[in-house]
Amino acid sequence: PPAPPRENGNGEADGGKPAGKPKSKWADGFKRKRRSDDMDDDEKARMDEEEAKMEAEWTAQQAAKQAAAKRVMEARRYTPRLFRDADGDEANEFWVEQLEQGKLCKVSEGICEVFKRG
Repeated sequence: PPAPPRENGNGEADGGKPAGKPKSKWADGFKRKRRSDDMDDDEKARMDEEEAKMEAEWTAQQAAKQAAAKRVMEARRYTPRLFRDADGDEANEFWVEQLEQGKLCKVSEGICEVFKRG
């Protein structure tokens, strides 16, 4: 014997009609997108004000996230700062002798900062 027909969520049995939303007299009005031409000046001003408020909130949230990330990195940083060179040596600063000048010069390229393990 065949299985009894199941309902598809719209109250209709499978097999007869395809599943679809029932038509409503309000459906077309809600589908239509509002244009800025349709809004009056008060509504435009209110929308602009709300958009500015949302932008300010988003900017504040981003600043808070960046400040939190900076605090985390500061907590992981050695004091004084510790660096690693290409050879894997770790030190607070690296110096190299310039043979043609006969001077010692501080190295600032080719080194990276070392952080505490989490």
